[in-house]
Amino acid sequence: MSDLLKRVECPEPVEGLSFIYILYCRNETFYVGQSVNVRERIKRHQNGSGAKHTQQLKEFTLVYTEGPMHLDAAI
Repeated sequence: MSDLLKRVECPEPVEGLSFIYILYCRNETFYVGQSVNVRERIKRHQNGSGAKHTQQLKEFTLVYTEGPMHLDAAI
């Protein structure tokens, strides 16, 4: 992973609000998503039930989060 990218911690959920998150994948690509619970969403990515982009990779690092915010702003 690039020295410019550092692992960040998952934010705690805030009822009714969403977060934007960015994963840095082992093939040097990025995945951008939004979720009300980033920790649980990452677990889904890890077990292969997340996005198609991360299904085969299963090795990624959370490098950015932003929020909490209303869902329409996150999208």
